[in-house]
Amino acid sequence: MSSHTNLPIPSNLIPSNLIPSKPILLILGSGTNIGRSLATHFSTNGFLVASVSRSKTNSLSPDGTHLSIQADLSDTGCVEGIFEKVLSTWGGAPSVVVYNATSRTLLPSDDPLSTSASTSTNPDSTLSSPSAFSPAQFTHDLTVNITSALTAAHHAIRGFKSLPPSPLKTFIYTGNRLPAMAKPEVLYFGMCKAAVAKMVWDLGVGYAGEGYK
Repeated sequence: MSSHTNLPIPSNLIPSNLIPSKPILLILGSGTNIGRSLATHFSTNGFLVASVSRSKTNSLSPDGTHLSIQADLSDTGCVEGIFEKVLSTWGGAPSVVVYNATSRTLLPSDDPLSTSASTSTNPDSTLSSPSAFSPAQFTHDLTVNITSALTAAHHAIRGFKSLPPSPLKTFIYTGNRLPAMAKPEVLYFGMCKAAVAKMVWDLGVGYAGEGYK
């Protein structure tokens, strides 16, 4: 493990040539809707943009302003490498991190813990037909929706500490109304959204003194 991931370097000790000239946005889970819209909006407002998804190829745009990273966030171990790639490409950590990755398993709405429904092997877990209750699938969804998100928040905070003072330092998780409503067909997904709502609330309180959002 490289030293910059273990001990963040205070911003006043970072050589000026290693501080990015523009702020950086990192999108984990960059699809054609929210991800693309975020990339366009932040890019037009002067940000360098790094986008992560399973379908992307590892590449840097010709003008050096957009980094594409291929990664599967069902493997939490890849998260550290994503942040390292941003650092090695642009010489600094992202000041805005958006976690937009999702794993959503559909269950029978009238029997969400059924073991008799046909089990899908779709790796995206964004299913068109209900699946049987599966601890393995539940664990997969937890990893994508919670564990990798918490790990991303961890690395985002470490990166914020290495950057010069700025009001931009923000971690965003794409939420929805599920923590406040019953929808048994997406039981796993709703549980994950409720857990991460608590995570974001607590982190907001815990780092309020640092000015992180």
